[in-house]
Amino acid sequence: MPKSLGAYLRDRLDARHMSLRAAARACGVSHSTLSRLLAGRLRPSAGLLLAIADALQEPAAAMFAHAGLPPLQAGELPALDPGVAAALDRASLRQDLTRLAADAQSPEAAAAIEREFEGKLRVAGAAGPAADRLLALRRVYTDAGAPRPARAMAGGALLYFLRGADRIDDARFPYGYLDDVAVADMAWSEIESLIQTT
Repeated sequence: MPKSLGAYLRDRLDARHMSLRAAARACGVSHSTLSRLLAGRLRPSAGLLLAIADALQEPAAAMFAHAGLPPLQAGELPALDPGVAAALDRASLRQDLTRLAADAQSPEAAAAIEREFEGKLRVAGAAGPAADRLLALRRVYTDAGAPRPARAMAGGALLYFLRGADRIDDARFPYGYLDDVAVADMAWSEIESLIQTT
């Protein structure tokens, strides 16, 4: 049986030597909201759990487990609302990927990917094919022997993943990472084409 959410969060804050006020600021919530959550007097929303997971760089899945929320099953996912469906427009995602692929060639982008990727992957609770795809993209991006356009495309997808507020905000439960997965798949298809033609 996992610890209560309050006990789990207290342990995480203690491990980081972080005060309740500092944690509330980092999560973008009031001190009283976080205090009530730790005391077990507030049932958290999915959005609040995701904000806390992001701020503390803890796996979202762990937050849900400690809050006593079951993992979502495929049959439980609600239909896409029109805003989410529009955000998954391939042409718009392709534009974002192309722009970020150009940005990915800078030393600043390389440093950001190196510094932030592992933490973001952990916070996202990524597992299975989505995590495998992101890890493969990172391998291409860091492989000096890979064709430069393939490295740029991989870097663009990684930069998209690192941005929290993209076409679908990562905190928008349960859809937050759909656009990231779509961009990663788009980049991978492009990389496969590039590699086959070289």
